Amino acid sequence: MLVPGCKKWSYGCGMCTFILICLAYLSYYTYHVNLSEARGLDDPPAVEIEVEREGTTYRSSYSRSKEVLQHCIPHLMHVSHDASFLREMENKKQALTNELSFTYGEWKQASGQKSLLPFIPTFMNTSNGQAEDQGFQFISFRVTDVNLPSGYSLQGNMVNVSAVLQVGCISTIVDKSTEEQDFLVQRGLTSLKIRMEGVYAELETEERVFCMLGSSRLPLRGKNASQPWDWLNSMSIGRSTFSPTLIDDLKLKAVVYFPRDLTLMSCRVYK
Repeated sequence: MLVPGCKKWSYGCGMCTFILICLAYLSYYTYHVNLSEARGLDDPPAVEIEVEREGTTYRSSYSRSKEVLQHCIPHLMHVSHDASFLREMENKKQALTNELSFTYGEWKQASGQKSLLPFIPTFMNTSNGQAEDQGFQFISFRVTDVNLPSGYSLQGNMVNVSAVLQVGCISTIVDKSTEEQDFLVQRGLTSLKIRMEGVYAELETEERVFCMLGSSRLPLRGKNASQPWDWLNSMSIGRSTFSPTLIDDLKLKAVVYFPRDLTLMSCRVYK
């Protein structure tokens, strides 16, 4: 059974902040989804998305725990307090990992924000220079570790978590050899993979929240705000693969909310 589950994404990139609206599909047993359902289209695009498999074994060292709490305080104001939470969580770790991971969600960037990722369409209209395929903007979130607190104190119903967030845009079949790259751009495909650590909390508002910090390698932006990917101009003509200059970014933040109980009536999409 497919259940719309993602409620809100907040994505920070250095000094920039992006608000992503996400529609995700969860399944306890499988991560396959019909793209026509995800996009609301009658005829889904002819694409196959291979989500990276390395993320299933990723486990953070949790070296940024204090930094996580500092940045996540606004999202943890209503953490519930239950004496049995940690005891029960020991038995629910695997279920939590499966239940709140999802693939093939669709994200949209809020208007007025700087472009998050470049995308090079597979086909261009030679008469007007416009892209004929805008691509499917996919997002995947995979919880890879649930770690009970140690070394410092977490207050309330919270535990440490590791996860891999993958966002991108696709309009062609994925080459499986690209799965291990943090950032990839080729004609018809852009993919960014972010390894994250943070906290999972249960709130008094009958919601569950992940608040996480992450790191990845992002393409260097140019000075032109309207077209920050100026390197595309010299690389896109007659080429199918690209090697932009990448820079390390440790200031990536993701916040995702779920309802306490996942039902068809309780799952909503928020800006």
